[in-house]
Amino acid sequence: KELLTQIGEVMQQRVVLRLLEELPEEKKEEFGKILEENQDNMEPIEAFLKENISDLENIILDEIGKYKQEAKQFLEQAMGGQEEKGKKNGNVYKE
Repeated sequence: KELLTQIGEVMQQRVVLRLLEELPEEKKEEFGKILEENQDNMEPIEAFLKENISDLENIILDEIGKYKQEAKQFLEQAMGGQEEKGKKNGNVYKE
């Protein structure tokens, strides 16, 4: 469960950073204030983002897709390293 929490936090951080990149410069300070004032209430934050970022849903989906692809590549590399170790030791790993 801890791993899932960490994955969720990483994805959330990535999405927020990407949204900050997309947010018009003149709106960033206002967004910061909304975040501070509404830490426990997502509705004003979501409303602000929907109003100020035209492609919000696609940006979020794009970041999630990128994270999934990077995680998959990382796991494939990690497993590839274990497969090589197994071959040297006479073990065979199968998916």
